[in-house]
Amino acid sequence: MAFRDRDNKDRSDRGDRGGDRGDRDGGFKPRGRSRARPAVDLTFDYKDPDTLRQFITEHGRIIPSRVSRLSAKQQRDLKTQIKRARMLALLPVGTKHFNYEEMGSRRG
Repeated sequence: MAFRDRDNKDRSDRGDRGGDRGDRDGGFKPRGRSRARPAVDLTFDYKDPDTLRQFITEHGRIIPSRVSRLSAKQQRDLKTQIKRARMLALLPVGTKHFNYEEMGSRRG
């Protein structure tokens, strides 16, 4: 049991290594939460690409639920519908289109 005594002593002597938060905030502050929380009965349809584009970044990535404020179930449904729309070419897979003629010999 000697190791427990030693651990307790080490914990009390943290100094300025962040052990005691004191009056500082010290927590994670999420940014970009200005978007209102979506309606509870929000449903997604792959045939409506305008609605799905609201949840895609300009690079074609799906916005995470912590930013879009969707529930886990809504985020899974959104992911499925976006992937269906991409398979049918209603949404782009990405927005970086390469012109290989301009790239010249760098073609990979």
